[in-house]
Amino acid sequence: MPPPGNNAGREFVSRDKLTHIGVDAFGNAMFQSMAQLMAQDIRDSNLTKLTYKRLARNWYVVSGLRGNEIVYHKTLLKDDFIYELWIEYPQSKTALMKPVVARVESSLTAPKSP
Repeated sequence: MPPPGNNAGREFVSRDKLTHIGVDAFGNAMFQSMAQLMAQDIRDSNLTKLTYKRLARNWYVVSGLRGNEIVYHKTLLKDDFIYELWIEYPQSKTALMKPVVARVESSLTAPKSP
């Protein structure tokens, strides 16, 4: 998919159009805390079942089901910027996607401060 107008993110879609991996970054204009951001993410994700959540000082992870789709979101907060990763795929692809999720998730880091 083409980058957004501000060039701050990318979305990758599988050939069958069932798997989506995306990243983006934007300013925390409302100066929300990690807990507030996580609560909003849970509300906005339209999950039918929340299966995992973890909140840390400067990041959180939310995962669950939306129908037969697995939804994984990780968000980092650094210097009033929000960095997001989302991965969404059919539950039937869990065995294939589990190592992909682990690899991509571990690579998400906020840029170093100047």
